[in-house]
Amino acid sequence: MMGRVAKLSQHSVKRMTTLQWEIQRFVLYIAFFAILTAAACLAYWGGYLQHAYPGFLNISLMLSTDMGVLVAYVPEGLPIAVTLVLTIIAHRMRLQRVLVKSLTTVETLGCVNVLLSDKTGTLTTNQMCVS
Repeated sequence: MMGRVAKLSQHSVKRMTTLQWEIQRFVLYIAFFAILTAAACLAYWGGYLQHAYPGFLNISLMLSTDMGVLVAYVPEGLPIAVTLVLTIIAHRMRLQRVLVKSLTTVETLGCVNVLLSDKTGTLTTNQMCVS
């Protein structure tokens, strides 16, 4: 039995937490809209501005402006905000005497209302009954 447990623990699959999945989805949305807006600006310049106002923007200035549009979409404070919120939650959990080893654990345990353990302190699998 100990060999089975050791074998199962060696090949653990790391899945993304809910917070990681939501942040990745948010980043993909931002990237999609940034590329879409930059392509629309480039198409507008190539289709209309270049012909209606030939001396208004040359190609190098337009590409520089397009890169500015791409960079403007990047939320610079997102990593700081996520880390700060998880750190505040970890501090609150520490006041409740919960040992926090990583910030992803904070996100996972932050969704739990009740955590049960048996008399040895090991976590149960929803088999504990309260009488």
